Amino acid sequence: MTSGYSPRPMGTLRVSLLGGFQTTVGDASLPAGGAKQRAVFAMLALRAGDTVPESRLIDGIWGDATPSAVRSSLQVYVAHWRRVLGEADCSDRIERQGSGYRLEMDPGGLDIHRYYVLLELARTALAEERFAVAAGRFDEAQALWRGDALQDFVGMPFHQWETASLEPGRVQALADRTDALLGAGRGSDLVGPLEGLVAQHPYEERFRAQLMHALYRSGRQVDALRSFDQARTALVDIGIEAGPQLRAMEQRVLQQDPDLESRVSPFAHAAPPEPITSLVGREAEVVELVSLASRGVDRLVTLTGPGGVGKSRLALEVANRVQEEGWMPVAYVAIPEVADSSVVALAVNAAFGVPESWRERPVAEIARMLGTSPLLLVVDGAEHVHGSVRDVVSEVLQHSRQLRVLVTSRVPLGLNGERQVPVAPLVCRAAEGESLREVPAVELFIERAERFQSGLLFDDSDVSVIGEICEGVDGLPLAIELAAARSGTLGLEELRKRLVSRLDVVAAPYRAGEQRHRSLRDVIGWSFGLLSADAQTLLARLSVFSGGFSLAHVEQIWGDALGPTRLLDAFEELDRHSMLTRLPGKVVPRFRLLATVREFAGEVLGGLGETADAHHRLIRWVHRGVEAAGGRVGAGAKQFDHLELEVDNVRAAVLWALENASSDDAAELTNSLYVWWMARGRAEELGRWCEQCLEHPHQGAGIRAWSELYLGRIHGRKDRVNASNNLLYSALAQFRDATNDDGVVHALSSLVENCVHQRNFETARPMVHEAVLLAQSSASSEVRCRALHAACWLSGSLRELDDASITAESLVKEASEAGLIEFEAKTLADLAWIARLQQNPESAHQWALLAVERAAIADTGGSVVSAYTELALANLALGRAEDGIRAVAAALSFESGDDLSPSSVLRLALPLAVFAEQLGDTQIAARVASLIEVVRAVNLNIGVWPADEDLVGSIYAKMTSDDGLGRATATDVDAIKGARALGEWLQFSWRLGRSPTPSESNR
Repeated sequence: MTSGYSPRPMGTLRVSLLGGFQTTVGDASLPAGGAKQRAVFAMLALRAGDTVPESRLIDGIWGDATPSAVRSSLQVYVAHWRRVLGEADCSDRIERQGSGYRLEMDPGGLDIHRYYVLLELARTALAEERFAVAAGRFDEAQALWRGDALQDFVGMPFHQWETASLEPGRVQALADRTDALLGAGRGSDLVGPLEGLVAQHPYEERFRAQLMHALYRSGRQVDALRSFDQARTALVDIGIEAGPQLRAMEQRVLQQDPDLESRVSPFAHAAPPEPITSLVGREAEVVELVSLASRGVDRLVTLTGPGGVGKSRLALEVANRVQEEGWMPVAYVAIPEVADSSVVALAVNAAFGVPESWRERPVAEIARMLGTSPLLLVVDGAEHVHGSVRDVVSEVLQHSRQLRVLVTSRVPLGLNGERQVPVAPLVCRAAEGESLREVPAVELFIERAERFQSGLLFDDSDVSVIGEICEGVDGLPLAIELAAARSGTLGLEELRKRLVSRLDVVAAPYRAGEQRHRSLRDVIGWSFGLLSADAQTLLARLSVFSGGFSLAHVEQIWGDALGPTRLLDAFEELDRHSMLTRLPGKVVPRFRLLATVREFAGEVLGGLGETADAHHRLIRWVHRGVEAAGGRVGAGAKQFDHLELEVDNVRAAVLWALENASSDDAAELTNSLYVWWMARGRAEELGRWCEQCLEHPHQGAGIRAWSELYLGRIHGRKDRVNASNNLLYSALAQFRDATNDDGVVHALSSLVENCVHQRNFETARPMVHEAVLLAQSSASSEVRCRALHAACWLSGSLRELDDASITAESLVKEASEAGLIEFEAKTLADLAWIARLQQNPESAHQWALLAVERAAIADTGGSVVSAYTELALANLALGRAEDGIRAVAAALSFESGDDLSPSSVLRLALPLAVFAEQLGDTQIAARVASLIEVVRAVNLNIGVWPADEDLVGSIYAKMTSDDGLGRATATDVDAIKGARALGEWLQFSWRLGRSPTPSESNR
């Protein structure tokens, strides 16, 4: 690949003017020539990046003594530098710009520019009281001076122009540097250098005030006052009085101002250890915590979080960063794993660096001796001596006003003014547009795996497995490191499989360090052992929650077991000890257990002998919650919005019930989910549960009938009509035996739908008659709507269109009044269908638009697909190809779940094929032909719906004329996946780019 960009050669052009003139490229010096030739380059370098006019160069070098051929000389000098730079692979650095020249230099190429940058950095650090950093920057700046500035050009006018500000600025920089050194606690060692500066600059009062300060700090108060008298005499000799700064210093010395003493602690603090490994994925947290420490507004910050989340490593990084950036010294203490209250004060005093003979003194006394400069105390691993750490930290904060404390603990200290910063697990999933390799958890795994076994290379499939492993251990850095250590032995696939028992797999017996960090079981067991008996028991019981939970949920399930007060205390204890993970963004706080903690707690629950009881309590709680929601078929998906948070808990309850509970309990729970699960597009999952329930032969008759009804409907929606009929006829017989008229209507209406699909109209007629008759006496609006809907479908399919229209309008009214918005949306789509059969496409279009609007509110797949299908067919009848394609795209890509069937896919694909033919769009034509082939491979008997024959019959005949079409094997899953893919392509890749709004389609 090529481009118009040509990279510059490697060598960096540097020019030095703070002393003798030097020009280098890389390590090589360039031949400079005579003084004027060097002066030309110096003037261009001083204004690098800007055009320097010839007149300015002439005035700056020759002044008034300008020779007649000066411009020719100037051009010769420039030509010399162009040749020299070209030979050094730095060609084109000097350009002619109008009547002048411009030199291009790399940033920092001129020593004077670097000098000013370093001064700015130093003065910023000085203002922030990072005295050691400031002094270091000042030293770097002073080191650039190799003599007098521009000393090779004395006598030339530009020398005077440029040095007029450089020399006074250099003196001020020396004074600023001395302030930094004094701020860093220096004293006696500054006396000699300051005496030298006073001798060089006898009238610079700032140097004399600094000398007095250094003398006083060295214990030489008399000499400091004598120095003031000498300064005043020298100033009087030239006719001026001592200035306010010098007089103020005299008063401070006389009054023995304590601020003149060193603010730095007299002790050598225990510095944080150098980290052995890199920190991955925590830069934002490090920056925030360093900022908190430097500002000092929150003097106590506690990092909390579950074991293994990386609190200690984060604190260590912050400690080293604070120290390296010069914000303040750091005293670091790691509380031993085996420690009692007496150890804490000794350990903190040792971290402060006090002599061993002083370490048993009260920490408050030591804190008062720490000086007045900021100091960061880091206390790592406080949870097992929580109370003692709290007492010690309270004492030192009270008696050392400049002290800041950073604590790591699974439990906050609970002191006033404490800022708690929860440390979250590492992110395991890639954001949109992000590579999985860049995800912090995956990056950590790869880095640690490569440390354990060099030369490893991970391809994209490996990285995908690594992502799953990281999720399997909750993104805990310790667990990721332990897993990475075993990846070389087990391999990634085997490691992923063994994560079912992650507590034992994620361990490394040879890992150095404390026992509590050698396996996940040890990490969690350590925290568990610090809990009270009530908290331990409650944690075990919470293991039945697969998803999140609130305190109210826990009280509803176990309030009778512990009592409200003990339960609240235990719950808050679990929260304080970081055994619960708070879920973000909830008005009512919700929590969850990390998968690792949940596995551990589940083992404890089994040890208590409470596994069955806890799961039965969860099942009863789910059942009560679903019943309380009062979900009604046809009322739309939004009625269940408040329950969606509990989906994982519901799944856990169902799966446990199917494996362990009685068949009736499992079936009752599964049946109660029918309305909710169907509204949310989870038909296939519910169907599998129903099948498992029906495998039990001793299920109660009433319960079994509903299970068969629901499973029969699910099969019918997926075009598995024979299986559906068998179940529905069985359910119908049981409802008749139980004289359950509402159940009979449910079964009959579903059988009618199957009969219509099979064109078995004569069988359907008496069923409709019986269903409508029974529904008239039903108290359920849902039952009445189901019977009317069956009657409407049969009438329309028989082309009894007036009857169908009257029934549909009656059904819309009934559904609207009852708030059954899904029934309303589907029936509006039926009215569009009926209008098409009546050869009234404009009316069909209007009904379809109304159906789309109501379906958007219902938000169920069945209503949305029906509405957009009729909108597509109405547009087909009206010749609006592009609007029709938008409608098909919206139906195919609706994201509610498994709401498509092979027949509904075909019903959308066929008009799309007509649209493609009308527009001459070969891309769509090819894609839809492929989809139809897959659909026919699922079911060769599938064909055009009777209502659509006039619109799409010819295209279907044309596309299925090849005898070889549709003979490959495929499943309805293949058809639905193909339909979704086509819908997404239409939405995002085809030129329309989006689904229609009703106003766009109504053109």
